[in-house]
Amino acid sequence: MTVSRSILPAALLLLAAGGALAAAEGISVQGPPGATPPKVQQSVRPAPPARPPIDWGTDVRWMSYEEGLAAAKKSGKPILLVVFSERCPRCHELAPVFKDPEVAKLASALVMVRQDGDQPVPWLTGRYGAAGTYVPRLLFLKPDGTFREELVGPNPKYPHYYWPAVVEDLKDDMRVAAGGKPAPPAPKPAPVPSAPALGGAPAKK
Repeated sequence: MTVSRSILPAALLLLAAGGALAAAEGISVQGPPGATPPKVQQSVRPAPPARPPIDWGTDVRWMSYEEGLAAAKKSGKPILLVVFSERCPRCHELAPVFKDPEVAKLASALVMVRQDGDQPVPWLTGRYGAAGTYVPRLLFLKPDGTFREELVGPNPKYPHYYWPAVVEDLKDDMRVAAGGKPAPPAPKPAPVPSAPALGGAPAKK
């Protein structure tokens, strides 16, 4: 079969245009014209640089939930559970707080547990699901793992969220947790006395 000379240049031009379009779209086409169907290879863009892992320091001894719960039951110490994510900028900002010497000292009176929120575990969503799913969140637990919902940070929308600027709130809650007592309630007004407290016999009628 012969190809008309008038058609051949047009075909070559069309083929060249197709190759240029493929190159512009980032697709590499390999193989000579008229051979077996060309191999199409999608170009791969380089991945963005990975964020360095969170630096929690070495001043606090961290445990897994299972290890921490066993240690807390044995020692009677309460637990501070920190739920975080490597993808979370606020978690990266919070981590240096645990290098604070006073925070590290308070942590020694607690069992410190870290859990990556990106790794789904049944106990986190089942037992502590009421605390939400945002990160970071810091949950205070009794030695048996019971959630102490009254120990919260200053943000009512995200009550278990602490950040570096409110580290004193975190320290206060760590102190309360370590003492095993709830936060002191607001003082109640003194009752109105039913009789004068001046002594002596009541008035005669």
